[in-house]
Parts: sequence; structure tokens; C-alpha cells
Amino acid sequence: MSALSIVNLLNHFTIMQLIISYQQKIKEVKEAFNRRFPYLKIEFLQSATNTSKFYKVAPNHIRLGQLTGVLREGIITIHPEDTVTEVEQLFLTKFGLPVQIFRSTEDTWTEPGDPDILPLKQQNDIGRSDTQFYKLKSYRYNMLL
Repeated sequence: MSALSIVNLLNHFTIMQLIISYQQKIKEVKEAFNRRFPYLKIEFLQSATNTSKFYKVAPNHIRLGQLTGVLREGIITIHPEDTVTEVEQLFLTKFGLPVQIFRSTEDTWTEPGDPDILPLKQQNDIGRSDTQFYKLKSYRYNMLL
């Protein structure tokens, strides 16, 4: 069995469980999260320098344990009703992993901003609507050319 596991992914109302381990690559967690929430993106952050409070996005090939040097391994359970803030705090407090979640908006990724209090499912639905509207708008524009 893989170090990464998604349980009960039968429909969009079920929970998601991820096994977090030292050797697991960032890419694996990001792909699993994206399968569940295709219009949301999770990024793992690393300190820009050892003394800096600023963060930069960690490369996908990095192993989770390399981000902090010491990683508390375990299982994270994410519910569709959880907010972006709750999930970001859960990764930080339970595993010491700083993450940031972005939402698809038209043709780019943005921070959820004020709607940060909305559940992940609703954030994902907003991202889907924004992306589909943008694709339709682009299609109609291209048809006029």
C-alpha cells in the first residue's frame, strides 16, 4: 500500500484522509488533494532563508521531511466542510507543515481572500464556476475573431 491514501472518495460529500510521512514527496499530496478538489491547489511552503519569516513555494520533488527537518508523521482528515484556514492550520499544528491553499479563478490561481471562511467544497464550486465561465467567455471571443 502506498504511503498516500485517500479513503471514502465515493462522492463529493465524503472525507479525505492522507497519510503524511517523512519520505513522501510534496507532489503526491498535491495530486491527492487536487483529485478531491480539482479547482483548489495546495502549496507547501519553505522559509526563504533560515532566519527569514518569509516563505516561498517548495518544489514538488522535495520530500515532506525535508521541509522542516523533523516531521510528525500521521494521518490528516479533511472534510468538505472544513475551511481553507482550518486545513492550513491543521497541516501546521499537527505536522509542522506550512501550506497555502489557492482557488482557480479564470485562468490563474488566487488566494481565497475574504471567502476564506467558506468550506472547501464551496470554494471548489466557486473555482469551477469561475473557470467554466472564463472558458465559455474565451470560446465566444475566439468565435468572433
